[in-house]
Amino acid sequence: MESFLPQWLVDFSVICSIVGLIWTAVVWLETRKIRHEFLVRIRLPDMIKELRDEAKNLLAALAEWEQGADHTKTHSAISTLKGVLMNLKYKVAKDDLKQVLRVIDLIDQRSMIFVVRPVATITKEHAWALSGDVSTLVALLGQRVKDIKWG
Repeated sequence: MESFLPQWLVDFSVICSIVGLIWTAVVWLETRKIRHEFLVRIRLPDMIKELRDEAKNLLAALAEWEQGADHTKTHSAISTLKGVLMNLKYKVAKDDLKQVLRVIDLIDQRSMIFVVRPVATITKEHAWALSGDVSTLVALLGQRVKDIKWG
């Protein structure tokens, strides 16, 4: 079937379509990046407050566990802390994501590649180490929020 348009015009329209597709992909990626940066600036301070509160709850539960109380309160605090961290991992910059994932991995205690041990198997020593890592993460993210406010 013969076209009513000259071949050079058809070729030009194909090239324009390809350039338009590439331009759309670039704009979409930049929009995602801006959205993520906006989420980090707006949501991160609130998330750090929640993380700080959960870290305090974990310390209080650990102190009770040291004095002979039941371990269920500590394990409950660790589970809640894991939920906050799972939410936080989508709202931090790539630099801080490694630290968040490292703390989540400490909670998960993978025995094999895909097998995650339950939180109830966490020992007292492991819980204290986890508490120290969470405190480090809170301090790191607190400094990041201060940097964001300056920028």
